[in-house]
Amino acid sequence: MRIPTTLFALALLASPALADCKAELASVFETVKTQKSYRVAMSTTSGGATTKSDVNVILPDKFHVKSTGMEMIMMKKEAWMNVGAGWQVMPAPMAAMTSNMIRTGMQQGINAASNIKCLGQKEYQGSSYKTYSFDSKGKVMGIASTAKVTMYTKANMPVWMVVDGKAMGTASKTVQKFTPDSTIKIVKPQ
Repeated sequence: MRIPTTLFALALLASPALADCKAELASVFETVKTQKSYRVAMSTTSGGATTKSDVNVILPDKFHVKSTGMEMIMMKKEAWMNVGAGWQVMPAPMAAMTSNMIRTGMQQGINAASNIKCLGQKEYQGSSYKTYSFDSKGKVMGIASTAKVTMYTKANMPVWMVVDGKAMGTASKTVQKFTPDSTIKIVKPQ
């Protein structure tokens, strides 16, 4: 399952010897929370298959996810899904669970990581970024996942995240590209 690995890629756990590095990374997480809206393009490879997803985010509670064979919109406590047969309202408990899962992953941020490392300036995709790495683990809907995350930042904002994860015995690799975008609009489906 790709959701637990991806959601817990944004989490961290403190170590006194790494206080300065942890504080730097915590600042990056805080910067993300102050962004009004941003876009995340993701590519996840698992079991020989690759899934592409685009996620538009308007904080604190609007998300529009487009993925291979599926589209979902979440606004506050409402959610709709389209798997090819038109938009369907998600039952309230399912919408609440999905929304809570995303919110919890974002809130955990710096508190769900271990082995935090400040790697300095590193090249990735043809540019130089201030780079961090950390390990993450957690549970979503009772499913345990672990991940090794490398985060490439510029101006205290993530630009790229590379997540090597494992959930339910299956390994995956997710590459995420973050792009701030103040023009994003998320509305109820028609």
